[in-house]
Amino acid sequence: MKKVIPILCFIAVIGLVYTSVKDVIYNQFADLEDTSLQMQGLNMNPREVNRTIEDLKKRPTSFKDHVLLAAYYGDKQQNNTNKYALWLIKHYPAAPIFHDPEFVPPSHAQEALWNKQLLKYPRNIKVMANAASCLQLNDASRSIAIYKKLMQLQPSNHKWPLDIARIIQYNVNPESGPSVANANVAKHALKYAQMSFNLAKSNEDKLDVIDQLMMDAYYSQNYPLANEYALMVNKYIPSWDPISHNDVIYHSYMMQGLVALRNKNISAADHFLLKSGQTSGSAPLDSFGPNMMLAEQLLRNGQKAVVLQFLKECSTFWNAGPNPLQHWITEVKQGKQPDFSMQDNY
Repeated sequence: MKKVIPILCFIAVIGLVYTSVKDVIYNQFADLEDTSLQMQGLNMNPREVNRTIEDLKKRPTSFKDHVLLAAYYGDKQQNNTNKYALWLIKHYPAAPIFHDPEFVPPSHAQEALWNKQLLKYPRNIKVMANAASCLQLNDASRSIAIYKKLMQLQPSNHKWPLDIARIIQYNVNPESGPSVANANVAKHALKYAQMSFNLAKSNEDKLDVIDQLMMDAYYSQNYPLANEYALMVNKYIPSWDPISHNDVIYHSYMMQGLVALRNKNISAADHFLLKSGQTSGSAPLDSFGPNMMLAEQLLRNGQKAVVLQFLKECSTFWNAGPNPLQHWITEVKQGKQPDFSMQDNY
């Protein structure tokens, strides 16, 4: 019996060391800047995909090759289980490829594996954050529960309540506008967004939260508060780098216009629509295009000329690949109401 106890202690120590080493490895990989790998994987052609698959046969534990293929198949959705993503979840659950679930759309197999990893690493911040991010698309309540645990572990981190606010806002239906149903959802999201803003330390972080606050306040039907948040943007924009925040500036002008329109001030709404269109663009605006909520509502109010001018101004920054701008311009000229619904979430 005396010999058994030291052996058990030794095994326990080895187990703790192993777990610690694994956590260190995960943390190292969580710091990798592998966004370029994800983009490379998204843009691979069939020959590059086949070559990467052959390379993976030679080095089956290659982190790089798994990221490339996980991103490729995640984007193409050609493989429901995406075995490459499953391998990454199993071996590197803290890898930053999982920060954006749209790169690797989750499957039921992935969700089950994330739940196992959460049991295995119940207090690993990066694993928990990745799991919450990936689960939010198919299991919002589970994702929110994880973010609430993260709030307990890191009560001063503004990101966790902000992520909760964003998940809740997914239930807002932009096509319904500031309806009663939307207001109830948005008020819930607004509570967490305000909590996040109070925790945010840097101007950069505060701007990120203000972008959320404006929409939550608007859909909550608290229009004075929405306008107040829109006016706060200039306070936090750094004078030395305004271009990096043009998407927030765009949303600020758009929100001021939406509030003006609610107050029946169409000329002010026209002014803010044109101001938003004069934004010089940003990575999100250039790639995904601008939110069209204000343009849509002004067009319904007969402001055809202003909306046409706005759409033409948008073409100066929204020119990365094909987009519907010219089609919309043609429809507006023909007296039609374009379908802007796909842009309501940008």
